Amino acid sequence: MTGSLRLVQNAQDGLALEAALFAATGPGVVIWSAQSPGIVCPESLSRRFGLTDLMEFGGRPINTRPTGGGAVPQGPGSLNIAICYDAPAGASIEGGYVC
Repeated sequence: MTGSLRLVQNAQDGLALEAALFAATGPGVVIWSAQSPGIVCPESLSRRFGLTDLMEFGGRPINTRPTGGGAVPQGPGSLNIAICYDAPAGASIEGGYVC
């Protein structure tokens, strides 16, 4: 599942594309942008700050993702890139940021 930019209606639709990528076999990349405003945050962050009961913040719907990171505003002009590949033994998240 690799391709060009996918324009989706909202962050929930974009997260569904990511879930399909992670469920597929083999490497892949998904690039998406939501047309309507929203916020995506990791489930761990939403639990820590009691956001699990919030459905929206500042008029923007909140969606959670199973991966890490922080709260990310969504909407036109925001690009999301999800990459899936088989990492070698001993690989780390930190190592992925080293050029």
